[in-house]
Amino acid sequence: MKNNSKIKIYAILFGVALALRLSLFFYLYESKGADFFDPLKQGTDQAEYGRVAINLAEHGSFSMSKEAPYLPDPSRTPVFPIFLSIWYWLSGGFVLPTIINILLSSSTPVVVFELAMLLLKNKKESFVSAIIFAFLPYGAYLSNLIMADTLFTLFFSLFLYFFAKLALSGKDIKYTWIVLSSFLLGIATLTRPVTQFFVAVPILILLFSCFWAPKSKLKNFFLRPILFLAVFLLVLSPWLERNYYHFNKFFLSSIGGYHLLVSYVAPWKAQKENISRSEEHGRIKNYIEEKYGTNAMYDIEVSSQISKEAKKEILKDPLNYGLFHLSVIPIYFFNNDVLLTLREAFSLKVPDFYLARKIMNRDFDSIIKNIYSQGALWTIVFLLSYAALFLKAVFGIGGAFLYLKKNLLVGIFFLMAIFYFPLIIGPEGHARFRLPAEPGLIIFSVFLATSAYKFLVNRKKINRNVAI
Repeated sequence: MKNNSKIKIYAILFGVALALRLSLFFYLYESKGADFFDPLKQGTDQAEYGRVAINLAEHGSFSMSKEAPYLPDPSRTPVFPIFLSIWYWLSGGFVLPTIINILLSSSTPVVVFELAMLLLKNKKESFVSAIIFAFLPYGAYLSNLIMADTLFTLFFSLFLYFFAKLALSGKDIKYTWIVLSSFLLGIATLTRPVTQFFVAVPILILLFSCFWAPKSKLKNFFLRPILFLAVFLLVLSPWLERNYYHFNKFFLSSIGGYHLLVSYVAPWKAQKENISRSEEHGRIKNYIEEKYGTNAMYDIEVSSQISKEAKKEILKDPLNYGLFHLSVIPIYFFNNDVLLTLREAFSLKVPDFYLARKIMNRDFDSIIKNIYSQGALWTIVFLLSYAALFLKAVFGIGGAFLYLKKNLLVGIFFLMAIFYFPLIIGPEGHARFRLPAEPGLIIFSVFLATSAYKFLVNRKKINRNVAI
């Protein structure tokens, strides 16, 4: 009976998520045409993924070259282009890969439900967490794009589930869970390299766990972090070796060095010099193009030089940069995915949704003018969507802190998982980068809300008993 109940929940979650995503798919197909699903006719990321996938399918080369010779590409990690190339090879287009992407996106709420069940031990609370995740607007929209985020979020959510299972098991840790969670983190990193440094978090958790271990089994607790790191590196090793073979250097992607200067240093300098971000961003991009050429991001040697320039700039005033980097964390949590989806998917003219950035710049006059310049409907949508973001961020982080009382290591792990992304992403706090942190934020928001409700109910009962 229990299994049947779970199957029904899985079916509801998958069905609701699929209905939302397919509805959006048909709307986009009808309103924007089949070209919308052709990545070569879309933005930079989609075009690059699409080009590599085509070259893999048609020429067996992991390359972004448009014609022979198909030179190896150093910028994109392999999992998503390989995934795309398989479905492109089978169908000769990108509509089928999009449908598969939608199916994968629709299955992620099921993983979120199981993760919530693991943490909250309550079916209703877990279902609420999963259904909220299923309805995240930008998650639904991203599933219709040729972007790595959907696949990455699925892999990272599975990693969170198996590592949480491992951390909650106490003394009865199964080594298969260590291997599986490490493997999934490695695959997630080869999908999007943003998690390449996150490996330190589970290793620290496994090391901390030795303080809860009996002395006779202390060796096992030191072997666990070593095993986790070894599996993670083993998963990455074919790609690292491929890059060393072609470029004489071990690395995951050439993009990091370029973005360190363009996406991290540029906003910092703009704030210091009291100029707009777009102005400083354009100036640095022009400087890079003049000095290194237009393909600087796709050359590992050039990208390394740009990285050195960025680090040199930061080291001139590391404290000031560190404070700036910490100050931009709210941008990550408050970038408005509702308004962003309405603008990108439905081409609606929405209010300026960079509220967190304006608050950081103390541009309160612009915020007030922007709200009052909109109609009543947009003002309501604007305020309600930001209220929801605020509650999710505050309740999610607060709930993770509250969970420390329940399980210290698991609470620490999820706090690190939530804060890792804004810390590593910095000023580029686009709403899509929040997607892998959403399971934790939503689950702990529900946990805090239900804990507060139970506390109030119990308090009322106590007061009634005292009155009697």
